[in-house]
Amino acid sequence: MGAKQRMEAALFPLGIYSPECIILKGEIQAYAAAMDLVTNQCNNIRKEMFALTAEGDGLTRMEHILGLKETSLSTEERRERILSLSSLIPGEPDTELFLEKFLELLNMRFSLIFESHNYAVRLEHDGTFSMEELTAAADYAVKYGPAFIRFITDMPMYTWAQIEALDMTFFDIREKGIPWGFFDETL
Repeated sequence: MGAKQRMEAALFPLGIYSPECIILKGEIQAYAAAMDLVTNQCNNIRKEMFALTAEGDGLTRMEHILGLKETSLSTEERRERILSLSSLIPGEPDTELFLEKFLELLNMRFSLIFESHNYAVRLEHDGTFSMEELTAAADYAVKYGPAFIRFITDMPMYTWAQIEALDMTFFDIREKGIPWGFFDETL
């Protein structure tokens, strides 16, 4: 319902404006057009304020603030880039506290490398870690980590003997929340 319909529904029952008076209907129409214009501009400003909904000027302003050059990326890619870079800022206290606890859960056997070219954090490891450590760190990252950051790691290849050595049944694997694709990708 536009401003004209809202104004008519509110004013005509009061008897101040008559639905038959063309001049008064014109006045309502003029006010309503201005109100619709302002409402549309406010809606556009609200949309462009947030990376998840911005499509034009808002994305360009956010990219400028983050020092990003415009490229031929799609709107979705631009949003992802902005959200990723805004989520985890090296040197910021919140980021440092999160990373300290995250690495503590991994027993400090991982190092973090910020990859600005793909807007992600690469986890590099020395090859010795347990599934429990990785699961605890992943749970922590999902629960307390920045919402839009991408973590990348090269997981070691597992043999069936190594998987069987975990002494886990299919129910244990499901209970731990390990996706079946994890085994397909790493074997």
